[in-house]
Amino acid sequence: MAAFLTLALCIRGSLASGKAPRTLLIGTTGGTGARAVRGLLDAGLPPSVLTAVSRSPDSSASCKSLTQLGINVAQADLDDQASLNELISRGWDAVYVHGLAGDTKQIDTREVHRGEALAASFTNAVRNGAQAPVVMYNSAAGPEDTGIPRIRQKHRVEAALADSPGVRAFVALRAHLFMEELWKEYTRPGIVGGKRVYAFCVPSDKQLCLTSVYDMGRVAACCALDAPAFASGQATVLDVVSCVRTPAQMAEDFSNAQGGPPVRHKQAWALYLASKVLLPELHDIIRFYRQTNFSTSFGAPEALTARFAKLDSLKSMESFSQFLQNTRWAEVERTFATLGSDVGMLAGVSEPLATTASE
Repeated sequence: MAAFLTLALCIRGSLASGKAPRTLLIGTTGGTGARAVRGLLDAGLPPSVLTAVSRSPDSSASCKSLTQLGINVAQADLDDQASLNELISRGWDAVYVHGLAGDTKQIDTREVHRGEALAASFTNAVRNGAQAPVVMYNSAAGPEDTGIPRIRQKHRVEAALADSPGVRAFVALRAHLFMEELWKEYTRPGIVGGKRVYAFCVPSDKQLCLTSVYDMGRVAACCALDAPAFASGQATVLDVVSCVRTPAQMAEDFSNAQGGPPVRHKQAWALYLASKVLLPELHDIIRFYRQTNFSTSFGAPEALTARFAKLDSLKSMESFSQFLQNTRWAEVERTFATLGSDVGMLAGVSEPLATTASE
């Protein structure tokens, strides 16, 4: 069965494995990594040219799933410079950095250090004769003056990678509100449970830019496949917007996906006010979403599909309703943990996930 799925994925690839760019994947073996990998595959990168990085590949269930599909897994430690140097010295056509920090409530301050260490490894590799790759980094949308530490850290990593002489071209994939965040324990239970409430302290008619991890993987693959289009030595910022929805529209989408009693949106004022003292970073993030005019500040989903139109692998983005369908939101027993380790997300179907041009 695994061999059949691997063959199907290879056939689906728009390029033969011998011509497709050898692509290193960093930070895709945990959290929502399966969704990113699925996007990379669906956009045309054969599994044989992909290499995922893991600190402990032999003991990781997700790594075993990847190897069953024909994806290579390399052992490396992002906190060990020698280990990182050896990995990067192998030479890569493209590198997709999905994450340099754990998905934790407390900010991981080593994210910037890891980005700087990775940049140093690229420089070291090129000085020793390796080719310089195009590097795509999962960053965060937002201006420099948001005051949000996580966004500030992401932009510091951008600067480190973009300035490395060992990077041929750098592409910052700036994500917005990740749809996958709605699967976490502080949001999903209230929506699928008895209350049927989507609690988010922004006005019901506020337009929000949403990003799916699946689309991050697809856009990263398009960058790797279209690497010559990115000028050498230049940094490019791509605004990754999968769709634009209001909380009221999202509540309607939840209702349609789940069936039964309707879901309603509610501004969680108590949480917003309490977070100012108890969870200041969360308060700043909510304030950012409340005050930012997303309809004028950021790009539209059509901008990315137009940019990569010649590849024929990104005709449309994943809408919010399609996201709920593709992740099987209506199955109450599923959790964020199952979403991140879902083998079916990688190999459950023989066709790319459903997407639509607009809601």
